[in-house]
Amino acid sequence: TAEPIARYVNWWMREFDRKVDIVFAPYNQVFQELLEEESAFSTNTGINLLFTRFEDWIRDDESGDADKVEKLERYFREFLAAFQNRKGTAACFCGLFPLPEAEFVGQAVRDKLVELNLLFKREIEETGNAFVLDFRELDRLYQIPVVFDPIQDAAGHMPFTEEYYAALGTACARKIVNWSRQPFKAIVLDCDNTLWKGICGEDGAAGVTVDEHYRNLQHWLLSRQQEGMLLLLCSKNNEADVWEVFEKNPGMVITKEHLAGWRLNWEPKSENIRALAEELNLGLESFIFIDDSPAETAEVSHHAPEVLALRLPAEPERFTSYLNHVWAFDRLKVTAEDRERTRLYQQEKRREAVRTESLSLSDFIRQLKLNVAVNPFTAAEAERVSQLTQRTNQFNLSTQRRSEAEIRALAKEPGVSVWTVEAADRFGNYGISGVVITREEESCCVLDTFLLSCRVLGRNVERAVMTALKRHCVERRLSVIRAEYRATAKNKPMRAFLESGGWEKKTQREDVRVFELSVDAIPHTLEEVELHYRRPLPRDKAAAKPETVRGTPSSVSFVSDNAASFFTVDEIDERRFVHKSYLKPLRWCTGKLLVQLPIDETAAGDRLRAPYVPPRNHTEETLVDILRTLLGVEKIGIRDRF
Repeated sequence: TAEPIARYVNWWMREFDRKVDIVFAPYNQVFQELLEEESAFSTNTGINLLFTRFEDWIRDDESGDADKVEKLERYFREFLAAFQNRKGTAACFCGLFPLPEAEFVGQAVRDKLVELNLLFKREIEETGNAFVLDFRELDRLYQIPVVFDPIQDAAGHMPFTEEYYAALGTACARKIVNWSRQPFKAIVLDCDNTLWKGICGEDGAAGVTVDEHYRNLQHWLLSRQQEGMLLLLCSKNNEADVWEVFEKNPGMVITKEHLAGWRLNWEPKSENIRALAEELNLGLESFIFIDDSPAETAEVSHHAPEVLALRLPAEPERFTSYLNHVWAFDRLKVTAEDRERTRLYQQEKRREAVRTESLSLSDFIRQLKLNVAVNPFTAAEAERVSQLTQRTNQFNLSTQRRSEAEIRALAKEPGVSVWTVEAADRFGNYGISGVVITREEESCCVLDTFLLSCRVLGRNVERAVMTALKRHCVERRLSVIRAEYRATAKNKPMRAFLESGGWEKKTQREDVRVFELSVDAIPHTLEEVELHYRRPLPRDKAAAKPETVRGTPSSVSFVSDNAASFFTVDEIDERRFVHKSYLKPLRWCTGKLLVQLPIDETAAGDRLRAPYVPPRNHTEETLVDILRTLLGVEKIGIRDRF
């Protein structure tokens, strides 16, 4: 029974300004929901949560362990087939639950359950648009001493304690928030008493301490860097003093090579963060700032309210426990491009140095020795293509966001071509940095999608793509390219490209402007860029093949938090603070606190209420009493849905 999580999911969704409509499938109907085309699971267009405890398949089985193991194997094969052939295209989050101890199910059965959970996790990770919801460490994260409630399990098949249900609902909300938002991209770090204990300007490189707790923090930060976040420094120090610690203190885990930028001076940190954002061409709303000083976090929150400012606990042993409760660090998926992001920004710095020395843009591009490959999309690239549609805002024709499943389906439609754009220069490979989707309509090539990552703008990559499109049109005997531009607050660079590139404005309706360009007007070759049309980049310039690593909150090591059961969160002017919602999980960070969330009765579960029908017998009275206690709702009828 999953209904007890609803009140917690709803509460957190309201706190993060997200509207959800929670519908529960009928009890014990997992196979039917997966396979029936008209089921709620199959017709849903949002998110599906799939909760299956394999031990429930043998819950009333009184046979021996060998028979139970055989039954588990058989049911699992059937379940896996249903999962693989499920209907619908909604994102699917699949729960992995803690297992009962061997004394309750037998060691052989428990070993089989461990194996099945591992197999199912592997299947989820290999399936597009499916994600693991790993609940197995929630008791440690939320300090819940008792996970299972055998009395409620026997009475109403509600196997968990109230605290654990609260943690389950919170974990589901965390994953939904992660799925529905743009990821944070940069972590700005203070140095003194943050990366190390002490003040480098006073204590010297050998005098500051990098003990176990500070090393744990640095390892934690490196894990985030390997998931695609940029690490930056912002410290009020002499630059030479800081680098001396990096070079000479043997306890340091993070090195200068792990950093994408820094500001080491005596200016206000809000100004330095703005400078870093401008240098990296990133929005301030994608920055997280970490410092030990309440004065510094307050200064940043006040003068740069778009930045999520976090003050570390006073006790270093609580650093990573604190950060594990910050949802802003979560990653749903990690691509090969994400893992290379720091290297890409470091390469960009070297390119910028060449740019400043060049006499003209043409001279700069020629010195880059730029290669651009435009090739038909392959299934292995679906994740990166989807990611680009989700994240690219500036040079984006339509800003239409698409899932992996939608990309794969589009590529199979008649008359539709999906292209990827990869670029490389003498400093390194940019990876897959652009997507083009075209449709054929009579003699016209219609641009459904045309987007390029901001990291390749200003290098004539867009012109190389147009030359590639010309070759495609010649092959298909198409004479005109049509682009439907949908204006947003951020995609003005695309508008500038259309208005200055020889395109003819045809019509305008509401927020859509239609432009057309004769194929004959596009140059067949480019002088400064070497184009690889329908062929890969040379081997020495090619990027690593796409690979995916699933990033989850539980992928990091949890550190037990014995010092206190809650974290202190600085008071801020929440009217101005953009990311105020991300501070709330720090206030409600234990099971004991979660069950005290201020959830009023009308919001509890947002249940669908039928006309009140009272319990009619002892069994129904028992179930109503259990639900009343668990959900905190006074009047419950036997036909109410939660």
